[in-house]
Amino acid sequence: MLLRNDNRKEKELRVFAIANQKGGCGKTTTAINLAASLAECEKSVLLIDLDPQAHSTLGLGIDPEKLEKSLSNVLNEEPGKAFEIEDVLVRVCPRLDLAPSQIFLSAFEQRWAGVEGREDVLYRKLQPLGQLFDFVLIDCPPNIGLLTFNALRAADDVLVPVEPSFFSLHGLKKLVETVGLVEDTFSKQIALRALLTLWDPRTILAREVWKKFVSHFAGKVYTTYIRKNNRLQQAVEAGKPITLFDPDAAGSKDYRALAKELLELEAKEVSKTLVDEIEREAVLMAGKAQELPQRDKQQEVGRAESPEEAIPISPEKKTAGVESGEGFEREGVQEAGVEEETVKERQVDSIDRVYEEIRTLPEEEVAGTKLQAEENVAVGQSDSSKVEALREAEEAEVVFSYLAPTARNVEIIGEFTDWKPLRLNPPPGSQGVWMKIFHLRKGAYQYKFLVDGKKTIDLKNPRFGVCPQGGIASIIEV
Repeated sequence: MLLRNDNRKEKELRVFAIANQKGGCGKTTTAINLAASLAECEKSVLLIDLDPQAHSTLGLGIDPEKLEKSLSNVLNEEPGKAFEIEDVLVRVCPRLDLAPSQIFLSAFEQRWAGVEGREDVLYRKLQPLGQLFDFVLIDCPPNIGLLTFNALRAADDVLVPVEPSFFSLHGLKKLVETVGLVEDTFSKQIALRALLTLWDPRTILAREVWKKFVSHFAGKVYTTYIRKNNRLQQAVEAGKPITLFDPDAAGSKDYRALAKELLELEAKEVSKTLVDEIEREAVLMAGKAQELPQRDKQQEVGRAESPEEAIPISPEKKTAGVESGEGFEREGVQEAGVEEETVKERQVDSIDRVYEEIRTLPEEEVAGTKLQAEENVAVGQSDSSKVEALREAEEAEVVFSYLAPTARNVEIIGEFTDWKPLRLNPPPGSQGVWMKIFHLRKGAYQYKFLVDGKKTIDLKNPRFGVCPQGGIASIIEV
């Protein structure tokens, strides 16, 4: 492979940051299952769980609390004491390794506050891995903080899972602004592509979001989309990638298709880079070939031709200079008198147009509470079930887990269960982590766990308050 953004000679390490500051868009599900699908394609893959909530770690059946070492030992420790990434890897399946996370990683921002080079911590740790892996996938936290900034600094590409909702577009807008800042700061280019997740063709909003994305970001949206599929959620709860949990499920087919598309894009980019390098070499050779005649002409005429006169350039390249490479479309040289837009302004302006058009859709369509007349017959659901299905598009996926290896039963009660106990899924193995996924609307919720009938708060969650049902309860904000 050819070089990109660094000085590696022997092999290129392709780094993807999977990011969206909005939770519940399928970010961790994508990180886990795309990594497993690439491994199926005979690629060596490293999945980095950069989220202190450790959802990728939990989603692969690993209990963070039982780990003796994790990514926090790599990124938080003092130089000389810190582990290397290779020291904390956990083998998930053939050709796929995980750098697991723990809650201690949340101290990263405090540890590096005010320290010069704090944006390069992860980048420096990844440099020795070029001979070990073909791809690194980074599951970023659902916010734009120092951890996410480290991921973007290290990344060649950003994959943005986007659910078909208004709020997800807003998260994409903020992320593009941040990517532009990273590009400006480190003088690098980052390819950014959106991936449509939780796709349900029954909703008007889903189809509208897809149309707007395709029309405004042609070539910058993956043609593969991830259908809403209950087996994906069940695979996370079982602690396995969907390709191992149910190889024939729709989710398996979708993520395999995404891996294939990503590899095809990689091959096209490598081919384009080869062509670009040949063109550059040709231009240099042409310039050198003309040096001697130009010197003779200088002596005879007393002046030298300009580079434009010496090397013919097509009008298209001379005036437009539109690149079709990485990132959103960028303009090069423009006509005289026209102020050149910055890359970041063009990116944000494009998303603002989509954002505004979605916002101005009829209110009932934005809310996702209306089906077109012909769909009422085709879908064959009751009105209430249609409304419920459409509302799901506005919900965030939240994973609740509790470590209790010896417990016979673990339940959860909270505002989202009407304070009625719901049983968590038993541990899939010897790790002892009970887990259940809920889809919650935006807001703050109180909850407790019942371990063999005894009430307890979530010990991993530092937020709690007085509970209307008595005592104290943990608080989660979606």
